Amino acid sequence: MPLSAIRDYLLPKNPVTGNREIHLIPSFVEKFVGANSYAPLIEKSGGEIPSNHKNPKYRDYVRLVQEIGLTLACQAKRKNVEFEFKVIDSPKDNAWCLPGGKIGINVGLIEKMDAEKELFDLSQFSIQEKIAAVLSHEIIHADARHTGRSLEFRLFLIGIIKTAQLCTVHFFVNRSYNPKIEKANKEKDHSLATRLTQERDSKAKTIGFLFELASSWLINGLSLCNSRSNELESDKFGMRLIKDVSNTYSRSFTGNSPQAAIWLQHYFKKNHSHSHSNNFLKGLMNLFSTHPTSDERLKANIQTWADLQSGKL
Repeated sequence: MPLSAIRDYLLPKNPVTGNREIHLIPSFVEKFVGANSYAPLIEKSGGEIPSNHKNPKYRDYVRLVQEIGLTLACQAKRKNVEFEFKVIDSPKDNAWCLPGGKIGINVGLIEKMDAEKELFDLSQFSIQEKIAAVLSHEIIHADARHTGRSLEFRLFLIGIIKTAQLCTVHFFVNRSYNPKIEKANKEKDHSLATRLTQERDSKAKTIGFLFELASSWLINGLSLCNSRSNELESDKFGMRLIKDVSNTYSRSFTGNSPQAAIWLQHYFKKNHSHSHSNNFLKGLMNLFSTHPTSDERLKANIQTWADLQSGKL
């Protein structure tokens, strides 16, 4: 077997980013998790708006989400992902994606995007293009294996930390106490052997507690950084996905359609910016956020648009 084939098996390329990565979570696990979590999450989020809803505006929104979502999904890289799109009866500005391409978008977000007429120094975008900016971002979460990669990242960190814990206990506790315990047992000094065993186990337990505490902070902190990175990645490749679609389907999308993702961040910055005069509090909130700030995403999307125009992406 050639080395390239071995490398492709052990370190396959991510279908979206092209980066090589270890795949520990198979596709069928992603599909199973997504399929079993979809209906409960829809119900918890407000329930699905059906295609025959009595409100004609809502019926149009459901139709648009289905049409745009499936159009975008046709250009996704992972052909074994079965994408689904549901409109959720919730006023919140939110959309989400479960593993396996199970996507929900709140009707409140669609209504507010539809009502928002400010251009933010950009061209006028249709509601189709605005919905595409949201759905393309969510599609990339599934297409780039973000949930699987996040789980793999956490498993990798847990493995490293557990190994470090075992090595610490072995070299700094067991190697010190075990010879003394063996000697006490040989000399039939059972009370000393019992006391030394209790001391050893107590120190090992203390080290384990400290590692658990430190690892919890470390894993959560690094996972938040990883989550923010995934959000920026979804923005970037979501814009490329819209470009790919605009090259194929010209009815609803144009060459400027990827800029709707820039408009979307202007919208979130206007309506959901948490500004604080205290820079420390602002930095603290950003540090514990799963998403980058709208300013960060806006800047990144403007750069992505420039890269799309120049052919770099």
